Amino acid sequence: MSMSESGQKKTSACARRSRFAGSSASTTMYTHNNSDWLALLLCGLLVVDGRSALPATDGPAPSDRLLKRYAPVFDSIARLLVFKEQHEVVALALKPSVPRLQGPTFILAQNSDDPQKVKEHLVLLISHLREARELYISSQEEPSSPDPMRNPLEFKKLGGEITALHYCWKKIKRRFTKDGRYEAFLNLVADVQGDAADLRTQCNDEQRRTLKALQCCSAADREVLQDVRVSIEGIRDILLHHELAGTTQELIAADVKVLVPLRVKSHFVARRAADSPRLWSLCDNYLRARHRSHRLDGEQHASPLEHDVTKRTASKPFDVAKWLDEIVRVSRDYLQILSVVSSATLASVLFGDRPLEVVLVPTPNAPEAPTISTSDIRSTLHEVGWTDIEDAQYHTLVEDLRRSLNILNTTDSGAILSDPAHSSDTLISETPRPSVHPECALLAHLHEAGDAEHVIPYIAISKLPCWPCATYFECYRAVTNSLICTRGTDGRLAQSPQWRTPSLSDLSHGICATNSRRR
Repeated sequence: MSMSESGQKKTSACARRSRFAGSSASTTMYTHNNSDWLALLLCGLLVVDGRSALPATDGPAPSDRLLKRYAPVFDSIARLLVFKEQHEVVALALKPSVPRLQGPTFILAQNSDDPQKVKEHLVLLISHLREARELYISSQEEPSSPDPMRNPLEFKKLGGEITALHYCWKKIKRRFTKDGRYEAFLNLVADVQGDAADLRTQCNDEQRRTLKALQCCSAADREVLQDVRVSIEGIRDILLHHELAGTTQELIAADVKVLVPLRVKSHFVARRAADSPRLWSLCDNYLRARHRSHRLDGEQHASPLEHDVTKRTASKPFDVAKWLDEIVRVSRDYLQILSVVSSATLASVLFGDRPLEVVLVPTPNAPEAPTISTSDIRSTLHEVGWTDIEDAQYHTLVEDLRRSLNILNTTDSGAILSDPAHSSDTLISETPRPSVHPECALLAHLHEAGDAEHVIPYIAISKLPCWPCATYFECYRAVTNSLICTRGTDGRLAQSPQWRTPSLSDLSHGICATNSRRR
């Protein structure tokens, strides 16, 4: 948004908030004494009014044909390094090997509580791929059996996938059980296979309509639903009735007996889910209708106890296809990285003739919690065009922001919203100290080390970057003329308002060269 637009008046408060959310970061973030509070404020305003979502982007399309092959493999490697239940993110970049001079170097940034474990697993993963590559080359010289027990290459691949499932056990279990989704899915299938929708007088019209759409599916689609149900029940029994050592101990024979069936069922779910892509959107429709009905019923209950029970039993709707993909994602990612085994191009980049090196990016120290001045908030709103805001309207916004920031609270340090002239107008919201997200920490590390132009120009990340991170990468490319990019964003913010900008030196060759040309 250009500053010439800042004087234009808008008729909708929602539209004004949307403009603030989308443009304050770009107009004010780099000129304010403390830019970190803007991300915190953005989180709060989106909770106040989330109807105007931040824009989703696909990220820059890699212009390099080879980069299009590297990116999916690198993203899969990053995801396979995540082992915790939640909130863990891994970002990595690669300096390719140079024959007879240097081996490949991975630069790794992550936020787990055991960075050494992540590093060791990355080394193990690349060593496994190298050994599989050598077996693949050997197998080209003589016929081999498809039986893993009689084929060294297939046995190596099987062992690698079992190791990946073992390492990611806690992550898989959490994804499966999150928000009671497996129970909601099994209940959905039971409804589809139960009484006809038209006979269900206890259901409202929307429930009957969406359920009837499922019951009227083709026999092939209903068979897919039944097959997936049986596999989900099998995965449930494996995940809920067994505990593995996870990443704390070596893989043992007893764990292998559990993980082999998990692998088989995961592959079957992936294959059958792909057979009927239309089916899962119909499931989504029914889950939404059922949730709305349960929520309305809960609001009409006179008894608080009955209302609480209804809230617990009414599972939130979710994207069934995405959930199924998350359950089997470890196996899918492992199959993705196996493309290295048969690709001479990828193998030359990842392996080379020198030992692998892994550089761990240090976690930046968390700053003090930002202090938010209400006068700064008001001046920022004026900058982006909300010039006709009235006092009563502004105070209502501040109160809404006070409540929304408290919704996002944790037990860490506080972020203070205050006006020095009015001590009674002080807001203390218990929010975590801002932190640099791994992908931005990695970018800052490459910048300071002068390696941004020496790595493959793609930073892999285990999950889609949040909107501020994607925006930061876009700004970095614009300022430095760099080609480095990462995945696109779905427009979300971090789960808690803890985003901060990394610290970058102005002394890098890229910035100096760019500024010289612009002068």
